[in-house]
Amino acid sequence: MYLIDGQRLDAVDPRFDQALAEVHTALLRPLCLCRSTGIPMYVARLGGDYLLKRMPYTGSQHAPACPSYELPPDVLEGERAADSAVVENPDTGLTTVRLGLALSRWEARAVDRNFSDQVNSVSSSPSCPPDSGA
Repeated sequence: MYLIDGQRLDAVDPRFDQALAEVHTALLRPLCLCRSTGIPMYVARLGGDYLLKRMPYTGSQHAPACPSYELPPDVLEGERAADSAVVENPDTGLTTVRLGLALSRWEARAVDRNFSDQVNSVSSSPSCPPDSGA
C-alpha cells in the first residue's frame, strides 16, 4: 500500500498508473506504507511507463514482507547470506567472514617460460619535454 498524493493506493488499483504519472510530473514523493511512519519513494519513467522505486539506501527500512525490502546479497553458489557477516565456531575456534562481493574462480593461465626471445634493449617516446632542471 502506498500514499500517493494523499490517496492510499496499491499496485493493482486502476488509478495507480495515472497517480504515478501525476506525481512524477509534480515531483512529489509517494510513501510506502509498509511501516506506520511511511518510507519515501520516487517515481522513475522508463519509456512510457512509470515505476515506483525505493530511494537509495532505504531498503533496510522497509518491512521484510515489502517488495521494496532490501534482500541480503547472494553469496557463493546461490546461498543467502546469514544475518551476520562474521560467524565464529566455538568448537573449532575458526571464524568465517562473509564478503559483500562475489568471488570468481579463474583458470590458471599457462605462462611462457621461454626467455630466448627476450629483447636486450628498451626504447621510449617521452610524452613530456625533458626537465630543464629549474
